[in-house]
Formats: sequence, structure tokens, C-alpha cells
Amino acid sequence: MRFAKNEGHIGVLHNPKNKLEFTNKLSLDGFEFDLKKCEGDDLISFWKDHGSHYENCVKRVKRDQKKKVMEQKREDRTRNFLKTEIQLGNTK
Repeated sequence: MRFAKNEGHIGVLHNPKNKLEFTNKLSLDGFEFDLKKCEGDDLISFWKDHGSHYENCVKRVKRDQKKKVMEQKREDRTRNFLKTEIQLGNTK
């Protein structure tokens, strides 16, 4: 999100599998904002001015998601280890 005074930009990263619906109003903590979808020359200008900031935000989100997946895999591997010894055959 980038803004100054009463104007700004909001970038949204969404999963392509999920449907994203755009509306012209946003209500947050009792404040209402008018939204306009950025297209054409405005969108090109946005990317020139704020693209690197947006990319950094996306990288951070993806890094955090990857970290969660790796931690889950690590937990799954640990969960599959035997907790006690198993002896096979004659123990004499």
C-alpha cells in the first residue's frame, strides 16, 4: 500500500485459484474509501513508480509462505520417527 494525504495505491496479491472480486468501496475501522481499478496508462505509471516496492512485498509474502511449508514438512518428518526402540527376533 502506498498513499499520501487522500490518495494512494493498494496492490493485491491473490491466488489465481481463488476468485477476486473488485468493488468501488472499501470500509475499514469505520472509514470508507472510494476505489478505482488502475488500468491502462495509470497502471503502467504505477508499475514505474511503485513496482519495486510491490515486488519486495510479494517476495516477503512468498518467503513467509515457503517458510511455513518447510516448517510443516520438518514437523511431518519428525512425527514419523519412532519414539521407542523396536527389537526384532530373539532377545537372548
